[in-house]
Amino acid sequence: MTNRSISVTVSCTIKARRQVVFAAIAPIDLRTIFTGYGLLPSVVEVRNYPGHWDEVGLWRTPVFSDGGTARETLVTYRPPLYFSYQITNFTNIFDRIVSKAYGKWIFSEYSDGTTLVEWTYEFFPLGGRRLLVKFGIVPFWKRYMEKALRLVSLQVTNHSYDQQDGRSDE
Repeated sequence: MTNRSISVTVSCTIKARRQVVFAAIAPIDLRTIFTGYGLLPSVVEVRNYPGHWDEVGLWRTPVFSDGGTARETLVTYRPPLYFSYQITNFTNIFDRIVSKAYGKWIFSEYSDGTTLVEWTYEFFPLGGRRLLVKFGIVPFWKRYMEKALRLVSLQVTNHSYDQQDGRSDE
C-alpha cells in the first residue's frame, strides 16, 4: 500500500474447507455478488470473460448498471491461499475519482475446517480526490463489500462442492 491509497477490508468465516471456498470464490460470477448498494451500481454483464479466472494476466470487463465499464486484470493467483486483481479504465463516475483500484482475497483455514476470508479493496484517488474517496466512497463501498461477502458465503455454503478438492458435484 502506498500512503496515497485508501484501503478497506471485510472478512467472514465460511463453514467449508479453504480449497472449497477458494474454488468457489475465485471464478465467481460478479453479477451474483455485485447487485448494487445505494448509489453504487450493480454488475449487469461481464464481457471478455475467458470462462476461467485462474491465470495471471487474464482480464475481463465488468459492465455496470449505470452504463459504465472497467477492466479487471488478475494480478496474482496462488490457490488456495490468495488471489488479487487490479481494476482500471473506469468509464463511469469513478474515472473522475480514482485512477485504479486493487482487490485481494486471502483464505486462511482454521483447524475445525472453516475458512477465514479476508477481502481488501484499495483505492488510488486522483489528485485532490483523497478526502472524497475516504469519506464519500469508502464507507459505502465497505457496506457494499459486506453485502457481497454475505452473498459469497451463501453461495459457497449452499453450493454442492466436493469437500476434498473443491470440485463441483453438479
